[in-house]
Amino acid sequence: MEKKAFEELKATFASGKTKPHEYREAQLQSLLTGIRALADEIAKAIAADLGRSDVEALQEVVATSAELQLVLASFKKWMEPEVVPTPPLMAGAKSLIYSRPKGVVLIISPFNFPFVLALAPLMGAIAAGNCAIIKPSEVSAHTARIIQKLGDNYLDKTAYRVIQGAVEETTALLQLPFDHFFYTGNGRIGKIVMKAAAEHLAGCTLELGGKSPVYIHEDANLDMTAKRILSGKFLNDGQVCIAPDHLLVHEKVHDSLVQKLVETLPKFYGPKKDGMARLVSQHHFDRVKKMLEEKHGGKVIEGGLEGADREKKYIPPTFVLNPSPKSLLMTEEIFGPVLPILKVSGLEQALSNLHTRDNPLAAYVFTSTPQIAERFLSEVQSGGGCVNDVVAHVRNKSLPLGGSGKSGIGMYNGKFTFDLLSHKQAIVEASEKEEGRMYPPFNPKLYGMFKSAL
Repeated sequence: MEKKAFEELKATFASGKTKPHEYREAQLQSLLTGIRALADEIAKAIAADLGRSDVEALQEVVATSAELQLVLASFKKWMEPEVVPTPPLMAGAKSLIYSRPKGVVLIISPFNFPFVLALAPLMGAIAAGNCAIIKPSEVSAHTARIIQKLGDNYLDKTAYRVIQGAVEETTALLQLPFDHFFYTGNGRIGKIVMKAAAEHLAGCTLELGGKSPVYIHEDANLDMTAKRILSGKFLNDGQVCIAPDHLLVHEKVHDSLVQKLVETLPKFYGPKKDGMARLVSQHHFDRVKKMLEEKHGGKVIEGGLEGADREKKYIPPTFVLNPSPKSLLMTEEIFGPVLPILKVSGLEQALSNLHTRDNPLAAYVFTSTPQIAERFLSEVQSGGGCVNDVVAHVRNKSLPLGGSGKSGIGMYNGKFTFDLLSHKQAIVEASEKEEGRMYPPFNPKLYGMFKSAL
């Protein structure tokens, strides 16, 4: 089935059907119509998969719709060739960069934001004139089915196809010669996807994750800091690739910040934490539980495993003070409702702590001193980040989202997705005039002219 679908899409692309602006616009508009028509169903599916509140689930739908509207309003301009300077030796010529579609794109989306992280690459693929196969996460099964419904009813199936399944189906897809592979998920699977892309000498985008740090300097506004860290950390129960993974807190404000975090948490989610999402599966419950069960050397001051419920996939939001650097909490991406908090003597110790670690997908710093913020963000090789906030950079579609090193390869978001899934074709339109052209045999005097030009 996977091979047949690919071959049909390859034939569609070869026909040139997806290249005209009018076709791309019609598909994007139909996709937006479908999202609006199915908004309640989509939100309910997301809530069913991840236990999110209705509002939080609908936010993902709204974010997807907003990005799609931006693409619709802008992509015709993005398609226009870019005129670039032409050197004097090519006088009379015109130099341009055309954005051409790559071909057939494979999009493998994750479970944590199962709708927007499938649709954002898709809208970029459509805008760029490609065909695409979307493989939604089987872990978020309710959302996968609604994506299928959206594709079947609102998109041209000869150009865009949704394929369901798990490891077997994904493995079959990775054996096919796609023109670009787009994967969002973890590093282990990312390596498999990259190997598949290498076999076909195809483009590859990996949006992975990592242990995104937060440094809190001694001059930070602690009330604001506590609220913003908690709102970002426990969004989607911590299952966010750019969520704060751990805090590095200046010793002068460590105790005060911890107190504010503990005081603010129940104000956000209530004593029973009913407003929080849940872990997506019992497998992920077991993974996070293992981190807390090991002898991590830290002190649990909030939450912990008391009150955890495997059936409900619930682990209380947990703070762990100063766990061992060798513990799972400090060596593995947490991707759940646990927040390690480490005391540091200042910026130097914070940076020393991070220089030995892999590049994170995001880095955050809270301070009133611009020089502190600049130094931290320039020395931590993260994909992106914020000053005095967390997660916010992904909301701006004028900014790229992408990793650095082991946190990912390539960047997308808004126009960046269009550019990512376009081949930038260099074209020179030469003048028909012969003045100034040089043909063999060359005059020996030219050697002296070129030499003087050095």
